[in-house]
Amino acid sequence: MRRLRPAVRFLLPALAEVICLLLAWQAAAAVADLYPAAVSLRYRAPLTAAEMAQAEQPEETEETEEGAQLRLAAAWYEEEGEAALTNTVRTATAVRYRGDRAAIARLTYLSGGEPGAQEDAALVSEGFARALWGSADVLGQTFSWQGERFTVCGVYEGEDGLYLPQKGREGFCCLELTGPAEDPVGAALDFTARTGLDGWDGAVWGTAGGVLLRLLVWLPPLAGALWALCRLARLSWPRRGAARYALAAAAVLLLGALLPMGAAYLPGWLTPPQWSDFSFWYQLWRSAGARLEEWFRLPVWEKDVEAKRTLLVWLGGWLGSAAALAALKEGLLRAAPRGD
Repeated sequence: MRRLRPAVRFLLPALAEVICLLLAWQAAAAVADLYPAAVSLRYRAPLTAAEMAQAEQPEETEETEEGAQLRLAAAWYEEEGEAALTNTVRTATAVRYRGDRAAIARLTYLSGGEPGAQEDAALVSEGFARALWGSADVLGQTFSWQGERFTVCGVYEGEDGLYLPQKGREGFCCLELTGPAEDPVGAALDFTARTGLDGWDGAVWGTAGGVLLRLLVWLPPLAGALWALCRLARLSWPRRGAARYALAAAAVLLLGALLPMGAAYLPGWLTPPQWSDFSFWYQLWRSAGARLEEWFRLPVWEKDVEAKRTLLVWLGGWLGSAAALAALKEGLLRAAPRGD
């Protein structure tokens, strides 16, 4: 039993680390799926038909300093209503949308797929389908929603809800903007200036948020790996002589070679003009805090509530990963020779 104790001391934290990393990574991916567009603008008062027509105008202007211009991919709002069959009525929340539905949220389909340009095609969740029809095999079935007729073209994973196209330009409060913008905030301001829209009441920086969450997932294991490398280097590092300086120079050259390679994988808004520009990191920190505060002050929509729940799962996994690494470090220190 005594021989098993050191192994258990290492294996349990290592297993907990892997589980927490997977949990945090899946939560980060789920948040990214909820916000696939570059920027999502929210308005408390519905936009008028004239404002929507302006926002949907084709772009003819050139690129700005912020990069490629954002364009309106989809507009949507949530609507409480009743879905009806001959003898069954089901109350639910529908997302009424106009434009590219895939820009609103990524869905995992059990059957069927995106409706495309069909104006009477509905996407329903598995839970909604079972509640209304008693089965998830409902492709081609028709139902009535607030007096309109729709045909099911896809069933996706979910407990409740459905997506329905909206033919008119009335009622929309949420705009999904897509495009490879290096500066999402500046590009969103440029979009509203071009289209003549008023300033938004809330915004979600979807692509940027997904990238940041995925990067932060790897922060605890990278810190643990760096500590382990330093520990190994300390054990094998020459105490004196030319070999000590040669290894130090090689380490500096290796770091200098790897830094540009790592920076190439970062988005533009995370890459400073100069790495020694501390004002850039300060402004980035302030901007991230402002965006997070703005997100928590959003008008309440179902997918934002789901995203906040998922973010709590991500935070739990991230903190669990850090705690597991701390326990693993403590086990390694106990197992290290006392003379070290």
